[in-house]
Amino acid sequence: MHSTKQLFQAVLFLMTTSSACLVAQVVDLPAPQKNGGKSLMNAIAERATSRDFSANAQDLTPQQLSNLLWAAFGINRPDGQRTAPTAKNVQDITIYVLLKTGTYTYDAAANRLQPVLKNDKPTGDIRTLGGTQDFVKNASVTLIYVSDLSKFQTLTSNRATAREFASIHVGAIAQNASLYCASEGLRGGVRASYSREKLGEALGLGTDQWIVLAQSIGRGN
Repeated sequence: MHSTKQLFQAVLFLMTTSSACLVAQVVDLPAPQKNGGKSLMNAIAERATSRDFSANAQDLTPQQLSNLLWAAFGINRPDGQRTAPTAKNVQDITIYVLLKTGTYTYDAAANRLQPVLKNDKPTGDIRTLGGTQDFVKNASVTLIYVSDLSKFQTLTSNRATAREFASIHVGAIAQNASLYCASEGLRGGVRASYSREKLGEALGLGTDQWIVLAQSIGRGN
């Protein structure tokens, strides 16, 4: 009787843990810290591009990740407007967050990471698809900036013009992230060296979603 009960409990545990592995987890981020850090002028003075990441360095803390994402494109006003401007407030940019623990999108309104699913399963660690250079695998996080071009329909029907707007938007967002890195003593760099086809497929992007830029961030030696 005792062994039967133990067997039942073991089977139940395996079923529970196996199911958990297939269920993508939402990651609630700590509230962003909106004070402290270096002064704006000091951060501008120290802003730099670096791609020398240490493979053995500590990953960004949840607080740093929250602060980084909020600085880049978080909500900073009660009406839902953001830390970076977009034309007519279209807010076409989604930040895809590539981490060791998985792949997510940044939900600014809820301040959380939403898991990216492919065939109803978590995408997993695809950081190496975030760039063609070897250093990307050593970055703590790579941010992929994706524009939903369908949001420009009220502004323009020209696809090329929409991409120009999207590029301007991402320039402001990526600079916000760079200034946070300078303030926090982190390393980072933006680039366009990735395969849109492979990365887009891994992220499950649609025809209206256009990858604008990638930005890898981490610590040095």
